[in-house]
Amino acid sequence: MAEFRGRRRVALTLLVLSLIGTAALHLRVERRDHSWLLLVDGVAHDPLGAVAEAWQRAHRDCSGVDVLRPVDAAWQASRQAVAAYSPPDSASARLTSALALGEWRLVEARFDTLPPVVVVLRAEGGTLRVQERAVWSGTTAPWEPGPLIRRYLGARSPGLPKVLLACLTPERDAWSRQATTVRP
Repeated sequence: MAEFRGRRRVALTLLVLSLIGTAALHLRVERRDHSWLLLVDGVAHDPLGAVAEAWQRAHRDCSGVDVLRPVDAAWQASRQAVAAYSPPDSASARLTSALALGEWRLVEARFDTLPPVVVVLRAEGGTLRVQERAVWSGTTAPWEPGPLIRRYLGARSPGLPKVLLACLTPERDAWSRQATTVRP
């Protein structure tokens, strides 16, 4: 019986050492820009962003936010404002999502020749205007897009209702298409 316990202890010790060794070979943690990344075989992942996004989705209340649809006049006005912002390339604007709360709009758009954008719009004097400092464009890789884009837009758009910003759920694939590989 004592011999069996000894073998079990050795086997358990070898298993733990193997797991630690495997993790050390394949996993690395790195601080970059504003947060921590988990590198798995050199490919960067944002587990803190993924947890923040899951928390946001579970705890937000979007009941007061209007989800606009392509048949809505507010959707069309938002699309026209984005299309007119940076012609001629922006003229091909196609909204993929649009949220509204009072005088504010938060829209996600795609173009034929420009990268996708998330834009904050505000009704000013009866006209819907792009808030120039609150336009996100380009990849978020390797970061999770939701928390990064919401933080960026919130910091650059004073007065934007936090509940509207919280309801933004960017289309993940559009923002994180570039895989980021880090070589040791």
